[in-house]
Amino acid sequence: MSLQNLHKKLRRDAETIWTAAISAVRPQSLVKRRLSVDLVSSEVYYDEKSLEPPVYLNRVGRIVIVGGGKAAAAIAEGLESVIGKKRLDRHNAIGIVNVPEGMPEILTHVRKAEVRLQGSNSPTIKAMQSTSDMLELVKSLNVNDLVFVVLSGGASAMMVAPRDTISLEEKIVLTEFLSKSGANIEELNQVRRSISRVKAGGLARACRAGRMVVLVLSDVIGDSLEVIGSGPCVDMQAGEQSDSSANESLAVLTARGAIAMNIAPGIVRLLSREASAQPLPARSIGVAFASSVSSGEWTTSSGCRVSHRMLGSNASAVDAAALAAKSCGYDVLVRQADPTASESAESVGQRLFQEAATVSQAVSKDSQSTALPLAIIEGGEATVQVPIDHGSGGRNQQTVLAALVAARTLEQSQVSLLDGAWPKGVLLASLGTDGEDGPTTTAGGFADADIFAAITRQNLVPQESLLRCDAEPLLVSTGGAIRIGPTGTNVADIRLLLIRSKD
Repeated sequence: MSLQNLHKKLRRDAETIWTAAISAVRPQSLVKRRLSVDLVSSEVYYDEKSLEPPVYLNRVGRIVIVGGGKAAAAIAEGLESVIGKKRLDRHNAIGIVNVPEGMPEILTHVRKAEVRLQGSNSPTIKAMQSTSDMLELVKSLNVNDLVFVVLSGGASAMMVAPRDTISLEEKIVLTEFLSKSGANIEELNQVRRSISRVKAGGLARACRAGRMVVLVLSDVIGDSLEVIGSGPCVDMQAGEQSDSSANESLAVLTARGAIAMNIAPGIVRLLSREASAQPLPARSIGVAFASSVSSGEWTTSSGCRVSHRMLGSNASAVDAAALAAKSCGYDVLVRQADPTASESAESVGQRLFQEAATVSQAVSKDSQSTALPLAIIEGGEATVQVPIDHGSGGRNQQTVLAALVAARTLEQSQVSLLDGAWPKGVLLASLGTDGEDGPTTTAGGFADADIFAAITRQNLVPQESLLRCDAEPLLVSTGGAIRIGPTGTNVADIRLLLIRSKD
């Protein structure tokens, strides 16, 4: 196989693999596969098992569907299909889901509120107004009614209800500062929970229906319910009712430099008052409380029984990618993401390039030493610390750029590696399953020997782009940007390392 055909083959394979990963977590398909309604009894089943307690649609009054996130409209569309138009009409079904602009799903009974632009993660006035409508809707229900909540990644920024003393402007400033400082999703959502009326169980506590079923598509490594969408239906005592939440949030703000730089002083003052009123050790919640948070099964003070069910996760996408890689003829090494680990995009890119270089060197010395073709499939969500004078990009593009910089460093050290610093027959890709990466509409990027050669040919300086978090222009210019548009799903990121020989 010529080098040109080898590189074409790698790119085709990579696209096949990441397309399979995204397809496996399409919300409509997940809902239809995991949720069903018995035609005779009208009982709702999840994975062919009864909910606890059971839910019979013919025994409820109104059916309401609410929620938010990048995949919320798609989950709602699947749910409407499973319940069926006749039942939705019979139960006067209505609802509201907060989603980004441009989502293509058509909902018959649920209002699709487009509350933010594509490629933006900041809360908006539209999101706040729609969330207020959502809270009023669930407050208007009674014990005979049923609420379905559809929840996915992105919900934290789209379900917005700041506590009364906090302005939306101050919340936006703090959220953007934390994101650029390198805060991970757990840290970011810890702060969000403590300053919100809808997060940390706020939506469930506002509900006056007798039953709430929460359908979750997880974008969080480890699938922690309190982190996904900041836990709007989880049994957590946050905000005004939790001193430990205030302490934990202040710890995040201190560690990320927000307090030292006087970011959002009103929020800091509020949390400081609450933390000093009755200081408690962080996470002083007890075994029963922790179990409730973990399972998502609880009953609110108004008598609403809440259940959570997971539709899919990053692990689902990684498994599907692995199957696709095997079908393309690769030996596959799968690395499911570790929820206890935190890794910067720069570290991920350098690590994967070094791994590719090591394998390539081994093969050059002994072609029988390593099984090729080899595919390494990873899930995860790297962190990025963004400088003040930053460019355009996201964690996946930064990961790929870091690998290219590692190769350029190798080249400048005058170390020869298979006739080039980027090994022939190696492709690295990293992308967000939602089709977005950071505040961009680019999903991620890929690198191979041709992309590396284009950097040299165009006299680009990848080291400078890496320092400025300005990966997108470089990848677009060299042909390494992955642009697939909004996918309607969101289960964090997928990374691919493909290694083939010319034979």
